[in-house]
Amino acid sequence: LALALAVGVALPLLQWAGFSAEGPNERGALLALGLLYGGLPVLIKLGVVALVWDFPLDRARHAQLRARIAEQGPVAGSSPAASSGDLSGGYP
Repeated sequence: LALALAVGVALPLLQWAGFSAEGPNERGALLALGLLYGGLPVLIKLGVVALVWDFPLDRARHAQLRARIAEQGPVAGSSPAASSGDLSGGYP
């Protein structure tokens, strides 16, 4: 979904800026390409960092949530690793 959204937004913006994949481009079109390819993802990631910066999940709250999940028991059809509380996926 994210890739489809990115293509649906970026390609029309690049076309609007005059970018052409088939030939030489003017400086403004190349700048638009650089900003969409590099600048926009950075801005989105900075926005995400701002959203989760004060997210109330510290070690104590995490332990509480894990204990609550463990009390509920395994989910039907889940893997043995999931029912044992091992969330590492087999990795150390």
